[in-house]
Amino acid sequence: MFIIVLIAIVHSAAAADALRLAIVADPGLRSLQDLLTASCSTNPAVTLVERDAFSVVLDELQLRDRMGAQTTASSGYMGADAVLIVSSNAVGNAAWLRFRWIAVGTGVVIEDDLLPYPLPALERIADAQAHRLTALASKFRLSRSDAIRISLDGIHALIAGPKSHLIEDAFSFLLAQQLMHEPRVLVLERERMRSLGEEKLLPNLANDEFWTGSYTLEGSFQPDGTNVGRWVLTASLGSPGASSPRTWEEKADESRLAEAVARLVVNIMSGLGEGTAKGWSPSEEAQRYVELAAWQFQAGSFEGARRSADAAWALGAPSVSARGMRMRIYAACAYPSMSVNSWYDPTLVTPGRLSEILDGAVMAANLGVDEIRHGVGVLSPDLSFNILSTLAAGAKVLRFLDDSATVVGRPADVAELRDALREVSLGLQARGQLGSSRYILDDLNKNFGALWGKAPTASQPTTGQSAEPAAVVLRNESPKAGAYLAVTNLWKPQRVAALKDQEGGGLLTGIHWHEGRIWLVWEHGVVAGSEKTVFSIDPDTQQSTFWPVPARPHTSDESGSSAGRLGVLCVVGNHCYMVDDTLVLEGDQATGVWRYLPAPEIRYETLAVADGKVYAGFSGTYLIISGVPNAEMLRQSGIVEIDPRVGSWRLIASSRRSPPEGPLDGCTPYAVEALWPWPASGLGALVFRPPSVCDIRRFAGGAWGDAVLSKSSIDATPGANGAFVGFSEGQKKLWQWQPRDADPAAPLESVNRAGMADVRPVCLPDGVAFDGHDAIALENEPDEPASRRLRWWREGRDEPVVIPLSLEGLSIPPGSVYVDPKGIVLSASYGFWFISWQELERFVEGLPACERARP
Repeated sequence: MFIIVLIAIVHSAAAADALRLAIVADPGLRSLQDLLTASCSTNPAVTLVERDAFSVVLDELQLRDRMGAQTTASSGYMGADAVLIVSSNAVGNAAWLRFRWIAVGTGVVIEDDLLPYPLPALERIADAQAHRLTALASKFRLSRSDAIRISLDGIHALIAGPKSHLIEDAFSFLLAQQLMHEPRVLVLERERMRSLGEEKLLPNLANDEFWTGSYTLEGSFQPDGTNVGRWVLTASLGSPGASSPRTWEEKADESRLAEAVARLVVNIMSGLGEGTAKGWSPSEEAQRYVELAAWQFQAGSFEGARRSADAAWALGAPSVSARGMRMRIYAACAYPSMSVNSWYDPTLVTPGRLSEILDGAVMAANLGVDEIRHGVGVLSPDLSFNILSTLAAGAKVLRFLDDSATVVGRPADVAELRDALREVSLGLQARGQLGSSRYILDDLNKNFGALWGKAPTASQPTTGQSAEPAAVVLRNESPKAGAYLAVTNLWKPQRVAALKDQEGGGLLTGIHWHEGRIWLVWEHGVVAGSEKTVFSIDPDTQQSTFWPVPARPHTSDESGSSAGRLGVLCVVGNHCYMVDDTLVLEGDQATGVWRYLPAPEIRYETLAVADGKVYAGFSGTYLIISGVPNAEMLRQSGIVEIDPRVGSWRLIASSRRSPPEGPLDGCTPYAVEALWPWPASGLGALVFRPPSVCDIRRFAGGAWGDAVLSKSSIDATPGANGAFVGFSEGQKKLWQWQPRDADPAAPLESVNRAGMADVRPVCLPDGVAFDGHDAIALENEPDEPASRRLRWWREGRDEPVVIPLSLEGLSIPPGSVYVDPKGIVLSASYGFWFISWQELERFVEGLPACERARP
C-alpha cells in the first residue's frame, strides 16, 4: 500500500486547447515529481492541473490509498485530459518505479512502464517521460467512439531457430511503436500485460470491457528460405464479426526490420480505412533509445538498458558504438558488473535466475561472434573491448555452472555458449586491438579457457567390449575436467593450477611436445571407468583435448603402495606411451583404445622416444629405468626398448647385468633423463657412464647439435661440480655455463681432484632445454632461493640473456624445461607455464642495451 500525493502547477494563461495533465506520485518520490513537473511544463501544448485543488478532491474521495478507476474519474472531475501516476512497487526483493499514462476520456492505460528503483540522475527519467507525453499526446483526448482499438495478441515463430526470440521481440516492439504513433489507434499488448500481471507487477489491470469488440492483430515470422539473414514477416488483422482475418506479408533483412514493419503498418491502416501519420523518424527514435540504454547501463539498470538497446536495434541503430553497447549490456545482464576483468565473484550470479543469466550470456557471446564473422580486417579498439566483455561474462557463467551443484537443464544452450566463447577467444587473439587490456584476454584464456575447450570422449575398455558413450561436458556432470593454461606476461608468469578440481588440484606427471601441442598427464579420471587423463593443449589457441585412460588392471603380486602411480608420457606419431609403475601403457589416438604392454618387473622412471621429430624412421620407444629393487633388494638402472608393433620389450642395458654386454652394464646405478640417437654412432654412444660424483641429469638433441646438463648429486663427494654445455658438430663446444667459483672442468669428467678445496656450486640449473638453436636454463637466484630466472642462449648471440621470473611466491621450482618452435614450457607437479618465443623476443627488445648481455 502506498500514499498518493498530487502535484500540479497553475498556468493562468493556458491556452484553451492545451492538454490538461495531472501528475500523481507517492510521498517518497517528491524529488522525482518535481522534476516531472518541470520537464512537462516546458511543453507549450501542456497545462498542468493545480496541485492543491486536485489534492483536496482526492482527499475527499479518499483515494490516497488506492489508485484504480476512481483516479481517472476524479481527474475528469477536475477537467484533466491525462494522468501520469508514478508509484514504487516492491515485488519480492526488487523495487520498481511504475509509470502509468492514463487517458481520462476512455479510461485506458495508454502506456505502462517499469524501471528498477532506486536510480541516480532522476532528471533523465523525467525528461524521458516528458518525451513520451509528446509522443502520446493525441491519445489522451480520444473519445471511446473515435478510438480505433487494436489488441496486439502476440508474435510467434513459424520455424523456431537460434534468433527466434530476438526477431519476436523486435517485431512486437516495432508493431506496437509504429501503431502507437497513429493518432486514433490505441494498442493493448496483451502478452506483455498478461506477463506483468502474472508477475504481480501490474496487480490491477482494468478496462478489459473497453477492449471487447476491438480489432485483433497477430504476427508471425519465419526465415526466408532463399536468403540467409532475411526474414518473412506476416501480420493478420481480425475485425469484430469478420469470419477470417486480413493478412499482409513483407520480407526484410535482419538489419532493416523497421522498414518492413512500417510497410505492414501502412497496409494495416489502409485496411482500417485510415491513412498513416507522417513525421515519425525511426532513426531519431533509435538514437534516443541508444542514449537511454547508455544511461541506464551506467546507472546499473542492466535489464532496463537491455530493453532500450533491443529497441534501438529493432529501430535500426547500425553504428558500431550502438552494437558494442548492446554487447556490454547483455554481458552485464549475465554477470552483473560494469567492470571487464578476469576476477570471478560467485555472489554476482543469482541461482534463482540461472535461466535468464544463461540467456544473456548466450546472446552476448553470439553478438560477439557476429562481429568477428562479419567484420573485415582488425577490430577497432572499442569494439574489441566490448567483445571482450562478452567473453568475460560468459566465462564466469560457465565457471558458476561448473562449480555449483545446480543443473540448468539446457545442455544445448550451454554447448552453444561454449562454442561461441571459443570462437570469440580465437577471434580476439587473431584480430582484436586491446592495447593495455590484452592481459585481460590472456587471463581469461588462462583461468577459464578449459571451460569452453572441447570435451573429452570416453575411452574404450581394454576387454574390447563396447562402452556406453559418456560425453563429458565441463559443468556439473564432470567438475574435474578443466585444464588451465598459463599464458604469461613474460617476465611475470603467473602460476595457476594446471587442472581444475573441486576436491583439489591433481598431480601432473610428464610433459611432451608433439606436433605443436603440449601433452601432460593428470592423476584424475574425467569419465566413469577412467583413473587417469591425458590431455593436450595448443599454446596458440589455449584449446584443450582430453583423453581418459582406463583403470589399471590388478595383478596378484603388485603391492598396494605402488599400484596406479602414473609415470611420464611421450607421443610418437598417433600413439601415446605412459609408465604406470611396473607397466607400460600404449594408447591409439585414432581409436581411443589403451592397452597395457608386458614388461620386465622394474619400475620405470622416464620415457624417451628414439626418433622424435628430428630424426626420420621409427625404431622403438626407449625407457630409462632406475631405483627399483630386484629380488635381492638391490637398486638397478637400465634402458628398455619397447616395440609397440608387437608389444615386446628388450633390456638394452642394466647396471645389474653380469657379465656386462655394454658400457652401461654391471656398473654403479646411474640416472639419465632422456635418450636421443647420436647420428654418428647410434644409441650406445649417446649415454655416458657418469663419474662417481656427477649425474647426467638431462640430455637434449637438436638438428645441429646436442647438449648435456650435469648436476651434483645430494650424496656426492664434496667438491662436485655441475655445468651445462652445448655441443655443435659433434664435439666442438658452443656454450658452457658454470656456477660461480666452480672448477671449469667439462661436465663428464670427475672434478674431485686431489688437493682441491671443497667447492659447492652456488647456483645450479633446475632444468635445461636445448633444440640446437636455443638453450634455456632455469636457475635459482643465488641470494633468493625462492626466486627463479631463465638464462637464454641463442645462436649468433655472444652472451646469454637473463630473464627474471615472478612465480607468485612458489617455493618449489618447476621440475622441467622444454623448448619447441613455438616457445618454452616450465613444468611443476601442480602447474605449468608457457612462454612464446615472440614474448621472449619482446622482452629482450625492451631491455636496455647494457642489460641484454648480463654476465
